[in-house]
Amino acid sequence: MTISYAHDAEGKRVAAYVKRGLAERGVRAVWDRDLRTPRSLPLWMANVLEKSIIITVLSPDYAKHFQGSGSEERKGVQFEGMLISSRLFEHVNKDKCPIIPVCAPGFDMNTRPFVIKGLDVTQLSCDSPNSDKGMDKLVDRIYDAFGEDPTTSSEHDLVSVWHKSLDQKHEAEPFCFPVITPAIRASGDVELMEQVTERCLELIGTGELDLDQKRLKAEILISGRAWCRRARGAHDQALRAAQEGVKLAEECDAEEIAAKGKRCQAKILRKMAESAWGAQRRENLDEAVRLARDSMAVFMRIDRYSNEAAACRSTLAKISFVRFRHGWRRALLRQAESQAAKAARELGIVSRRAKYDVAILRAEIAIERHKFDEAQEILTKMHDELVPLANTSCAYEELLARVRLTRAVLCHRANRFPGDGVLLQATLESFTGLGLAEPAAECRWLLHAMERSLSHRVVRSVERWCPDPALREKVVAAWEHTREIKGRRWTTGRRWRAIVSRVRNQDLG
Repeated sequence: MTISYAHDAEGKRVAAYVKRGLAERGVRAVWDRDLRTPRSLPLWMANVLEKSIIITVLSPDYAKHFQGSGSEERKGVQFEGMLISSRLFEHVNKDKCPIIPVCAPGFDMNTRPFVIKGLDVTQLSCDSPNSDKGMDKLVDRIYDAFGEDPTTSSEHDLVSVWHKSLDQKHEAEPFCFPVITPAIRASGDVELMEQVTERCLELIGTGELDLDQKRLKAEILISGRAWCRRARGAHDQALRAAQEGVKLAEECDAEEIAAKGKRCQAKILRKMAESAWGAQRRENLDEAVRLARDSMAVFMRIDRYSNEAAACRSTLAKISFVRFRHGWRRALLRQAESQAAKAARELGIVSRRAKYDVAILRAEIAIERHKFDEAQEILTKMHDELVPLANTSCAYEELLARVRLTRAVLCHRANRFPGDGVLLQATLESFTGLGLAEPAAECRWLLHAMERSLSHRVVRSVERWCPDPALREKVVAAWEHTREIKGRRWTTGRRWRAIVSRVRNQDLG
């Protein structure tokens, strides 16, 4: 989804209004302000956006220069007008027109560019995007015309086109990377992200870099390489990539990029802490808290109501939840609940994925607090919304699998909700197909617990003393063997720790 507009007063005002209004309705659109370097704009338009859905913001300057006025002014509008005119001439399906004109009240319709006079123009009130019926109509036009989430598959195709241009065109530059990153993440295509990341880093090179190149390389390392390594489970490599990106960002005074890098490091350290033991776990969690707070302080200073600040709060909530699971202090659970609730309120205008991610965390916290009805309500609502979206991208498929896994945990904790082994098996297959080893191990553990009819006390004890789900089956087998030999029915915390330590040492060889 692209916003095309002129940089006159009305054009900028309406374009900002459109971007904000679409974001509040879960539709992400890109515009030229997303580009870090102005020189990348023509390449971005030529290589990618000429195949995108384009929202044209009609304003006096836009109408004047759209079809070329022979003036040196508004060359960007003239270039965009040429691409849009070409799209319209090639378009044959009237019901799925990729050009959607919008305007503010008072715009003179008689001044519309000739080539788009046959298109319906959506008038916006430009007062409050939350209550604007014109904005609602714009979103309806987008969804009715394309019948899918416009922020997933269509943009994924555009990124693939741009990626090919990096290999085929010598003049292609990697400066569009910050714009295409959200589209790849929305699709969940780790392989494409890896290809784009490594190709962009190759084009930048390893020689002497100017400030723009350093800033871009930092963002590629943090948003590209570190993201891919984390998705693959290579946390050590992801951490090194994020640290390198933060170092580069600090060298060129890119405060916002450095803050993103610190938040990325906090997420990685949180995951590393889940499989670490003893002092190493505490060190990872303490460092994750420090980095997340440093990142949030930067974003709060820039804009305390921004999505970035809310994302930092969500990260802190997850860290607190992990600390609770390993320390079992109820104060940490209450802290995680408070942080997650506040993050959910502040994440009101971001993508659906971020909303679902926080909602899953809130359901997990509700389960731990024995608020089973609340957890069931959250998970049922998300499940119903995600089922029709699961086929549109890997990201939605992963979210649906996570919701089903959390529902299985809920069923196991609350006896009044029946479990479903068949659905859990399908969830395991989804995680396996997506290459997500950790949640797949969690599914196998729950299936094992259900099939062996393990008591609630045994399950909770194993989960408490063995955070790694891949080892839990072996721990249970060792516990059962000890019980058969020594005839003990109850096992103390000290004995559980001894069993887990022995199994872990055997597993490490």
